[in-house]
Amino acid sequence: MQGLLGACLIMVLAWSLGRFNHVNIKKISILLAAHLVLTWVFLKAPGLSPLLKQFGHGLEGLQQSVRAGTSFVFGYIGGAPAPFVPAPGKGSPFILLFQALPTIVVMGSISMIFFHTGLLPRMVRGISKGVQKTKLIGGGLATALAGKLFLGQSDTPLLVRPYLQNFSKNELFTLITAGMATSVSTIFVLYSQALSGMMNQDALLVHLMASAVTNIFASLIIAEYMMPEGENLTNGECENPYVFQNIMQAITRGANESWNIMMMIAASMLALVALMNVLNQVLGGITQLILNQTITIQSLLGYVFSPLSWCMGISWSDGLTIGSILGEKTLLNEWVAIANISQGVYGPLSPRTMSILLPSLCAFSNVSSIGIQISCLGALAPSRTRDIVQMCSLALVASILAGALSSAVVSIII
Repeated sequence: MQGLLGACLIMVLAWSLGRFNHVNIKKISILLAAHLVLTWVFLKAPGLSPLLKQFGHGLEGLQQSVRAGTSFVFGYIGGAPAPFVPAPGKGSPFILLFQALPTIVVMGSISMIFFHTGLLPRMVRGISKGVQKTKLIGGGLATALAGKLFLGQSDTPLLVRPYLQNFSKNELFTLITAGMATSVSTIFVLYSQALSGMMNQDALLVHLMASAVTNIFASLIIAEYMMPEGENLTNGECENPYVFQNIMQAITRGANESWNIMMMIAASMLALVALMNVLNQVLGGITQLILNQTITIQSLLGYVFSPLSWCMGISWSDGLTIGSILGEKTLLNEWVAIANISQGVYGPLSPRTMSILLPSLCAFSNVSSIGIQISCLGALAPSRTRDIVQMCSLALVASILAGALSSAVVSIII
C-alpha cells in the first residue's frame, strides 16, 4: 500500500512541476501498465529468473576474463596472486582502478564489435519498430530509447543524430530524462560486484536488468506529466554511428574510447570524494562550534530526500539513511554512493531495501550529467541548444522522479 500511494504522490509531484499540464491519460495508463507488467515479469515471472541468472553467470564469466587481462597487464595490483600476504585489518588487496574499472574497456570493445557486425543496430531497429506500432512515441525517440538499453547517455543520441533537430520538446525532454534516469548495461557487472556484500549477486543482476528497461518507461511517464506531447511525432531509423574497416579497428576504437571513460570516472571519484570530505570538515567544524554536534552534507541531504525515499516504499526508520544515499548520489554520482554502501558507511541494508533502492541508485541522475547532456546534445543539434540548456535542470529532477517511480513499483511487486 505504501508503494502504491508513493507512486501516486510521485506522479502528482511531476504533474505539479509541469504546472498542471493537460496530459494524455490514455498514454500514461498504457505506459504505467507496461511498467508494472515488465517489473513483475523480471522479478516474479516463473521460468524467467533462471534465464536471467544464467545471463548473470555469463557476465560473471566475463568478469573473470577481465581479471585475466588486468592480471597480465597490471600484475598483482590487477588481481594476480600477490608476492606477499596482506596483514589482517591493514587494507584490502582490491584496487578499484586496476581490477574493476577495466571492465568498461572490455565491454566498450565488445559493443564496437557488435556495431561492426551490424548486430547491435539490427537489435535497436527491431525493438524500435515494435515500440512504434503502439503509436505512443515516434520512431526517432523509440530508436534512441531502444539504443539506451545498450549505450550510455552520451552515445545514444548518435543513433538518431540526423533527426535531433526535428525532435519535439517532449521527445527531446524524454531523451534527456531517460539518459539520466538509466545506466548502461556494460557496467552492470561493476555494480553487482561492488554491492555483492549487500545482496546476492544473481538477484542484483536481475534487478539491474529490470531497472534498465523499466526506468525508460518511467521516464516516458514522468516526461508526459512534466512536458506533454503536443506536436507531431518524429519518425526516423537507427543510424550506425560507428563504421570500421575491420574488426581490429573496432576493438581498438572501443578500447581507446572506453579507457578515456574509465579514467574520467576514476578522476571524478577522486576529486568528488576529496571535495566532499573538505566540505564535511568545514561544515562539521562550524556546526560543532555552534551546535556542539557534527553535521555532514550527507545528513542534511538525508532530510531533503527522506520523503522521496518513503514514496519509494522505504520504511521511515530507514528514510534518513536512504535519503542520504540518494542525496550523495545526486550531488556527486552513483559510484561514490555505491562505494560508501559497500564499505558499510551507511550500515547494513536489508535485501528488500536494496531491491527497492537499485532503480534509483544505479543511474546517471546526478548534477554532472547536466553538463554531459548540454555538451553532447548541443554539439549534435546546435539549433536546439537553447531548448537543451533550459530543459536539463528540469530533466534531472524528472530523472530522479523516474527512478523513484520504478523503485515504488518494485516495492509493490515484491
